[in-house]
Amino acid sequence: MRFMPTKANCFVKPFDQPIPRAATSASRFLPMLIVAGLLFQFPGPQPIQAGPAPAVPAIAVSPGSVSLGPVQTQQFTARTLGGLSIGGLITTNVTWTLSPLVGSISAAGLYTAPASISSPQTVTVKATSAANPTNPGTATVTLTPPVNVTVSPDRKSVV
Repeated sequence: MRFMPTKANCFVKPFDQPIPRAATSASRFLPMLIVAGLLFQFPGPQPIQAGPAPAVPAIAVSPGSVSLGPVQTQQFTARTLGGLSIGGLITTNVTWTLSPLVGSISAAGLYTAPASISSPQTVTVKATSAANPTNPGTATVTLTPPVNVTVSPDRKSVV
């Protein structure tokens, strides 16, 4: 066996066999194509069908519920759900709304309770994604009024 050096300092074996002659007629290959088609069961041309549209992720709001007193704040976070095994990605591309409109919420999801709470009430915080406005995430805020403590009698007398 003899090897020839190349410019890249590699050695190659020269091809010393005659190159097979290419077939000049398609009729020689037709029987082989038929056998290959029967062996592999080629179904022929098939129509391409579109798959279902990719699911647009839903939104989850955390924390899911919280109790606040007057003027207290709570930062809410929106996460996308779907296709992720670790709870989703934090997203800022949401619109925050309140129902009923008690207190305020910033564009970043910071809720501030009202200064005056006369009776316990529940507020729903909703995060709506621009990508999927039909599937918003919600959280619940329970507003609790302050507890008034009175001590009586006003005076203490020592006998």
